Amino acid sequence: GTTNCYQAVEAAWQHCLANGKDLYFPSGIYRITSENNFPFGRINGLPPTSLLDCKNITIFGDGPTTILRTDTINGGDVIQLNGAKNLHIRNLYLTATISGSGAGSNGVSITGGYDNITLDHIWCENLPSLDKTTYVDGGKALTIQTPVSGQTVVCGTLKATNIFAKGCVYGFGFEINLVAASTMDTSVDVDIVAEDCREAVIVSAGAATGAIPANWSMGVRVKAQAINCMTDVTLGRAHGVDVECQVITTKTRAQRILNYAGVKWFAADTVAKVVGLLAAYAHNCNVTITGNKGECASIAQIGGTSTGSSGLSASSLNSRFELGLRGTSVSGDIVEIDFGGNVANSCTFICYGSGSPSAAFYLPSRNNTIVFGNLHTLKDLSVQGAVKFTYTDGVNSYGEINYDDEAVTFRQTLGSSASLRVIKVLNNSGSTVFAMRNDGYLSTAGRLTASAVATVKGVLPIYDEANAFYGYVPVYTSYTP
Repeated sequence: GTTNCYQAVEAAWQHCLANGKDLYFPSGIYRITSENNFPFGRINGLPPTSLLDCKNITIFGDGPTTILRTDTINGGDVIQLNGAKNLHIRNLYLTATISGSGAGSNGVSITGGYDNITLDHIWCENLPSLDKTTYVDGGKALTIQTPVSGQTVVCGTLKATNIFAKGCVYGFGFEINLVAASTMDTSVDVDIVAEDCREAVIVSAGAATGAIPANWSMGVRVKAQAINCMTDVTLGRAHGVDVECQVITTKTRAQRILNYAGVKWFAADTVAKVVGLLAAYAHNCNVTITGNKGECASIAQIGGTSTGSSGLSASSLNSRFELGLRGTSVSGDIVEIDFGGNVANSCTFICYGSGSPSAAFYLPSRNNTIVFGNLHTLKDLSVQGAVKFTYTDGVNSYGEINYDDEAVTFRQTLGSSASLRVIKVLNNSGSTVFAMRNDGYLSTAGRLTASAVATVKGVLPIYDEANAFYGYVPVYTSYTP
């Protein structure tokens, strides 16, 4: 932990790579300086034209007691994999320091393409970041920042399990070029615990510079636990992402916008950014977020953002949001992000314990399905089979609506008494004004008394229960009350 061990680590890595050997770091502090990263899985230049085959080497340590640390002036990611494949890293603690203002440092940074990468039991803590006015640089525990425009190398499979991020800008981030990524078959699977982070999970991209397939999936699945984070899940121009997040909160809103040094992560951060879910343009995504957010601006903010040249809707679209997150919101519980009228279309909201969704999500033109407590808003519902109605026991059916290959049918199943009514029509005050009985007779409040009638205007044909003609009921032009 005192000398710069870059040359020794580089020699060990090159030996293992040449001979197909695993590389073991016993307990201790391994320090690298001079603006370098630990030299694993790197091809110089960005983007690479091919992937470096690391021969399924495993780089491993003894867990949190094996510490890999970069001490640099202007930022050095601890592990930066640039164009690597067939590499496995586990049981390491990663941290860094910086003394200049050039850049921050990440824990594990994936750039330039990847395939068959696994990470397991990686601890990242207090990674340094810099406020660059419009963004925060560095400080990320696990970040994937590929592909770039024009990249042709593979972005394949990456599986990360037991990732622990504490005091980081974000726990896991997937930040890509939409057009380049949409041509690749990517599989990213992450299991992470993020504590005291600015954001636990973020999947985002800039506005597209070209067309994007409508049903494309980024191939990202994340299971996260977020503890005292400012924002728990952020989706910005996310396609086909699956996120499950449990939220735990013991700190105030004001405490959660501060980093491990007690200052704001980002000068522009305010308590208005303490939000459980921020989803701006989530297409074909599946999001489940539960737990307790405590004091917050909102439980969830969902809606649209600019699309660039993607050719797709600027709204969140065809996504499912399951919101079981409790909290005390000061700016509404589940609120819309309205980008020029683009909010959320054809989405499903399942809300329990999260407060009420904004009225903007209920507009019929937005075609959303909303379940909030015992209230259900369904659009263009198709039912196969009977719709049955229970009463006090919640089990036994006393009436049903069905279809018998000819027409919609109404049936009461309470009993066979002739006086029991099959259908009732109620007025505004809840009183019965019309009904049809079991025996086919009608009961109605729409009756007039008459002592005399005059002139038959016409007749109303009546058919029997077998739909055979039975006779006529006369209709008179006048009557005497």
